[in-house]
Amino acid sequence: MKITSSNIIVTKRGNERGAALITMLLTSTLLLGAGGALIVATSMSAANSADAVAEMQAYYAAEAGLQATLNALRGNRAASPALTAGQKMDFRKAISLTTSNDQGGGDSSTFPRLSRWLPYASDAPGSRVSIGNGVGYQIRVSEPVGVTTLPLSQEPPRLVIQSTGYGPRGARKQMQMLVKKGAFNFALPATITLAGSPPLTFAHGNSNSDYSGVDNAGVDAQRPVFAVSGLNNQNTVNNTIASGNPDVTSPGAGLLNISNTPSFLTSADSARAFLAQAKELAQEMGRYYTVDPGSSNRGTIAAPAFTFINNRGGAAANFGTGFQGAGLVIVTGRLNTTGATDFRGIILVLGEGHVDRSGGGNGDILGAMVVANFNAVGPGGFFNAAHFNFDGGGTSNTQYDSNEVRRALNSTGISTLGIVEN
Repeated sequence: MKITSSNIIVTKRGNERGAALITMLLTSTLLLGAGGALIVATSMSAANSADAVAEMQAYYAAEAGLQATLNALRGNRAASPALTAGQKMDFRKAISLTTSNDQGGGDSSTFPRLSRWLPYASDAPGSRVSIGNGVGYQIRVSEPVGVTTLPLSQEPPRLVIQSTGYGPRGARKQMQMLVKKGAFNFALPATITLAGSPPLTFAHGNSNSDYSGVDNAGVDAQRPVFAVSGLNNQNTVNNTIASGNPDVTSPGAGLLNISNTPSFLTSADSARAFLAQAKELAQEMGRYYTVDPGSSNRGTIAAPAFTFINNRGGAAANFGTGFQGAGLVIVTGRLNTTGATDFRGIILVLGEGHVDRSGGGNGDILGAMVVANFNAVGPGGFFNAAHFNFDGGGTSNTQYDSNEVRRALNSTGISTLGIVEN
């Protein structure tokens, strides 16, 4: 076919001018949007990272507040201003505004916050203890909700410690810790508890000594002077009381049962487990002895102590004339006392379960005593017959005292029951 100008078709594309530009603009817009989203995501990630660091700093500040409070409660921080000579930090001082806070220095906080022990930045109620770089904490001390408030003369057994940690960028974390006084928590059914199978060896003296289950502190209800295992032992004690001279408040001897027996006396295995726990604690506290350390190392009225005397199979522990200690004393072997022995607290004679007192005097044993005879190395087995022989006594007094019992249990230190983050 011959091509001529008449059969050539000319296609006109003038209306498509700028299409490439529009395509490039659309593509650029998409790329710009993607880039912007990436920039925003990166900046948000950086902000989130900064917030996470600040939150972590606030968390650690709250933890630091709890640790500082424990140090103060354990007596490892000096009070400023100092306490009266002879006084020590305790739960009552921690919960009372007049002693917990530095009111003399101007702290007008309406809740206990331990400003007398912790280095707050100022006495202003909202001030914090600074850790540095904008990080700090504030403490609030209270009693657990629903707990009966004790008289001011007594320490509460538990405290709630609330620590609020603060970090940069307004970060804030709050933690709570429940602490209690004493590693052990048990109630004693009588002034003197004698656990074990019959025949119980029992004598309570033949002089004018007194035995009482009336609470010397005037807080707890009266209880029996003696608590024993089984009817045969109960008859032995009550018959001896009826024929003797010492004054024993009524009721003389009560029975140990499922409701009043301390957990560590429910079986020989439980008693051994308790001794193992107590031994480990005493070793940690530097209060473990294989021979009697003597009266000067068994605590004082101002500072009751926990003392573990592992003298099983060895020489008897001797509580002689005069003041012989205060706190919680555990004796695994024999214990000898006199009518002139003074002691405040709890004496646990667990293992050989053998107590002798000889001679007269006017000593006072205020608190409680437990005597139990069992194989301390186990396993298995049962409680054997306990030995309690108080000869003489003079005008001595052995009486239950709830305040001394509480102080004895408290002497084992402070334990943490739980920590939660709010």
